[in-house]
Amino acid sequence: LILAMQEKELSPNTIKLYITILKNVLKEAYLLDLIDTKHYERIKAVKPPKNLRVKQHQVINVQQTEEIEASIIQLNQHQSTIYRDTAILLLLLKCGLRRAEVVNVKVDDIDISSQKLTIIGKGNKERAVPLAKSVITAVMRWISFANIEDGYVFMPINKGGNIIYQDKPMLNKMVYGLCEKYQLIDS
Repeated sequence: LILAMQEKELSPNTIKLYITILKNVLKEAYLLDLIDTKHYERIKAVKPPKNLRVKQHQVINVQQTEEIEASIIQLNQHQSTIYRDTAILLLLLKCGLRRAEVVNVKVDDIDISSQKLTIIGKGNKERAVPLAKSVITAVMRWISFANIEDGYVFMPINKGGNIIYQDKPMLNKMVYGLCEKYQLIDS
């Protein structure tokens, strides 16, 4: 069964999920006396595969970062878009933040004196991320330009370059769209 799922190139996490579901169904069958103890014990002994996939991450060097920053300036005519997109992409590239983490950054999460950003990441876990000077400069330039005093740091900008102020974070898919726009991912 596991081999069949691996041949279908299912992710290890999907295989684990299917095995867990199957085990729970068969446990119910055992409790209802539909299968005997011997078969149930054999099923319980099945272990899902270890996560064998190794994610291949692309490391971006200083020159590539500068090229991305130049393309932001080249592709945009509005200062608001240039400042916001630069700050977002530097947080993604230099701090390793996820899209959901970037859109949920609030002004109070930024500690300039310690050069750290406190974020709530996957699994609702809090972590402190060190900020490079270039990232602090870009984020503070955006905050100052947009006149943001509290709440979410990043917000949508319309085609006319006007900032759309709102009390909720911008959408993850907007950050995904930025990554496509600046060719950081294959679209």
